[in-house]
Amino acid sequence: MKFVTLAAVLVASTLILLTTSSSGQAEVRSVKSVADKVVRSPGKLSAPVTMKYSLDSKPAIGASLGLELIFATPGNAPVNVEINADEVLGAQLFSAQRIQPGEVFQLRLVPQQEGRHYLNVTARLGSGAQSLARVFVIPVQVGTGTVVSSARKASMTRDGERLIRMQAIEPPVEQAR
Repeated sequence: MKFVTLAAVLVASTLILLTTSSSGQAEVRSVKSVADKVVRSPGKLSAPVTMKYSLDSKPAIGASLGLELIFATPGNAPVNVEINADEVLGAQLFSAQRIQPGEVFQLRLVPQQEGRHYLNVTARLGSGAQSLARVFVIPVQVGTGTVVSSARKASMTRDGERLIRMQAIEPPVEQAR
């Protein structure tokens, strides 16, 4: 007997199908339970950490800029934090051990150039081989300028290869006296 599905509904973790048979009679069928199937990401595990951030003022060249980070974890586990910033934000690599969830972590930046710049924040739970990490990226827009892209357009050769033409820069050659 051939069935044609008219509608499908997921009710209490069970897939319910409304079908019709070749004789035209409709019936409701419970196909399968999906409650015990756990769907996981095929990627790497990451730490179950969330982060909120705020800036204390509008970013401007040469003006001190305060950044506040607040982390949350299940079970209030402490977080190890590492912050890497673009050099033009006037910051370097920062590291903090055992920040408690809900605790405010403060950082001072002094932007040196207009454009969009980024802070990379790595939050780690645990230590050694058992540690899990999650990376957050914080954009900081300084002024109205944009960062000049270093990407160059590629052209195709007759053979189908992609070619990027770049100017040759050579150091000056010292002449013998």
